[in-house]
Amino acid sequence: ELFRGPTRPTGATDPLLTCTENSPFGHRDAVVKVTNPQNLQQLAMGLPAGIGQVVCAMLNGNAAMRPDPSGIMANPAFHAPDVTTLRRVEILPIQAKSDPASASSFLSGQLLGPSGGLATIEPARIRRDSVLPVVLSCGRTCPQLWPFAMPVIFAILEDNE
Repeated sequence: ELFRGPTRPTGATDPLLTCTENSPFGHRDAVVKVTNPQNLQQLAMGLPAGIGQVVCAMLNGNAAMRPDPSGIMANPAFHAPDVTTLRRVEILPIQAKSDPASASSFLSGQLLGPSGGLATIEPARIRRDSVLPVVLSCGRTCPQLWPFAMPVIFAILEDNE
């Protein structure tokens, strides 16, 4: 969603980097277009604060000027509440098998608790596409988690977006 191109008069947008031509050079031309310094500046302005600079640095034409992975991961955006919640959700199926009590605590406390880990994940489509399948999988893997998983499932399904 962050890499959308200009909006057409119909309101639709095309991907910023696409290769639909039959030309073998189509992808190369698209990459050259997106890594043009002027296009990179436009891209950076359309991204959340701090992310634009990291993305531009990663797309730098000079490989020596690109940041190393640890430098990228040090960016505060990767430590935001929504990102850390998604990381925790990602390991939930493994945790459900090895430590169901901890998984139930996460589902009922941290994910639905007053701090609202689930509420920090925006837009609602990400909750439906990324969190819901994992929570359903946990219920299938460890049936005793269903009482803790169901409120999360209902909260995701009640989103009106």
